Parts: sequence; structure tokens; C-alpha cells
Amino acid sequence: MFGWIFAIGTALLCFFFFVGAGDPSISGAQQVSSEAGGNPFEGSTSMRVYWEALEIVGDTPADQLSDGQKEQLEALGYAPKELGGGLVADLPGKDTGRCLLLRADMDALRIREESGLPFASENGEMHACGHDMHTAMLLGAAQLLQEYRSELNGTVRLVFQPDEEGFTGAKTMLAAGVLEGSPRPQAGFALHVNSGAPSGLLICGSGTFMAGCTLFRITAHGVGCHGAMPETGVDPINIAAHIYLSLQEIVSREFAAKTPLVVTIGKFSAGKAPNILPADAVLEGTIRSFDREISAQVLKRIEAISKATAEAFRGTATVEELSSAPPLVNDPTLTNRAA
Repeated sequence: MFGWIFAIGTALLCFFFFVGAGDPSISGAQQVSSEAGGNPFEGSTSMRVYWEALEIVGDTPADQLSDGQKEQLEALGYAPKELGGGLVADLPGKDTGRCLLLRADMDALRIREESGLPFASENGEMHACGHDMHTAMLLGAAQLLQEYRSELNGTVRLVFQPDEEGFTGAKTMLAAGVLEGSPRPQAGFALHVNSGAPSGLLICGSGTFMAGCTLFRITAHGVGCHGAMPETGVDPINIAAHIYLSLQEIVSREFAAKTPLVVTIGKFSAGKAPNILPADAVLEGTIRSFDREISAQVLKRIEAISKATAEAFRGTATVEELSSAPPLVNDPTLTNRAA
């Protein structure tokens, strides 16, 4: 039910975006709001079926397009096209030159689902971040917008984005021209479910609202040897352990306490045998902040600390930025309109 509520809300955003003096979209929005309160998909596919299909059929790797969304859109009368690993479908209303983009991510996490639910994923991946809900909501909005197409004073562009988790999906679609064409989108809306918020509550944040994220990898290089004779090699695990501990001081000692900043190491891997010291050890983690300059500064400090620490223990270290996404900055005017 709440997925349907948000589908209604997503559709209403389109009407309010197109509102102008004497704009009939106002009456269209009122009609959607008043008439959509009953059984949302009576006589057609339910949101639960969308959800289940996306969970089982749509859990493709980040660089592949799920056929599930494409089939649903075609059944609703759209002509979706593949673009940059994702899916795009336009719904033209009256030709006003205006265009609003609605975006949903559709990738899953590589976690085996153990919920026991009848519609659980069966392919070793899980929508543990709620992207199945996002896609189902956008499909629900697609149906509503198609039904009230005559009330739209502009074009709505539906975007189903791959690989949000790896930070490559949006960049790939942008490079492929998702913001091009005629008319070009003047604004875009997206949402994300939040298990920490009360059900049915829609939170709109104005200005900088969510942190940007930078993924990085540290590789500590040593000299492999037998565990019985560690003095004949250089232990990269020891180097990596000291780097890990040293990184904890960046946030607490180099930035003001009120600076929103989190540095996390989520992966530590090295070696293949218990009695052999490997040649390398790898740490991977994330930097999250509301300021891209702070994130860049932290990455430089990570590199400096890693190299200096490795040198102190007779080794070397390399630091790589794997990918990044900037902080989310919401336009205050559009946020107020959405709220």
C-alpha cells in the first residue's frame, strides 16, 4: 500500500511541476489524488507482482538491463529504449517545451536473501537497499501518468538506472545522453525508501541533503615469506593493520567535531594460507561527507598516511580512488513545491 502511495506522489510531482497560470494540470493533480485512493491496480497487475518480478527477474548484474521493467512499460503503452545500461521511456503530453525526469535505480546487492518470503530473490542477489520498491513505484507512476496523459502540459521522462551501488550507472547514462533530446529535462525527481522513517512519511530535504561517497582501495606491498621465518620478508598484513588504525585519527583529530564526515574500512583481505605471509594486503573503504573538497582532502591524507606507515615498516603502499558520487543538493524551489 505504501508503495502505491509513493507512486501516486511521484505522479503528482509531474502535475505540480507543469503548473502555470491557468494550467489545467492543477485539476489533473486533484483528479489523480482523489480517484487513486481505491484499489490501485484493480483489473491489472498489482504492485506485489511488480515487486516479485523485479526481485526474481530483475536482479541482473549492474551492467545488464532487466527485461522485467521493459515488458511492463510496453504493456502500459510506452516505447522504452535501452540507454547506457539502463532504460528510458518518454511520455509526451501537450507540447509546451517542458520536460520532467523521474528516476529509479534498479540494481540489487550481492547478498543472498534469507527472508523466507514467497517473493524472495532466488539468484543470490537481494534488494536489501530497496531498489525493487523504487522501480515498482516508478512503474506505478508510469501507469497513473499514462491514464492521465491528456492532463499533462509537458513531457515526462522515466529513467530506470543501473548500478547505483557502484556509482557508475548514472555516469554511464549521462554520457549516453539521458539529459539530451527534445525537449531536454529541466528538472528531475528521485526518492529513496528509509527504514528508519515512519511508514507513509515523505521527507523532502532542501539544499545539501545526503552525503557524497568516495570508494577507495589501499594496497600494502611487502615481501612474501614462510610464517616460520617472518624476518626474511616484509609483512603486508602488519602494515595494513597499522594503516587501518592510523586512519581512525583523520576524523577525530584533523576535522572539527561538527564536520559531517565518516571514513569506513569495510574490506580487509590478504593471504591464502595460514602459514604464509603474502606479498600484498588490501583495504577498501568509503569516505562520506557533504563537501567534495573535504572528501578530496581526506583522500590525500589517506594516501599520505598509508605511504608513510608502509615505509616505516619497510614496505610500500598505493592508494586508488575506485569511484565516487557527489553530495545530493536539492533545489530549494522544487523541494518546496514537492513538499
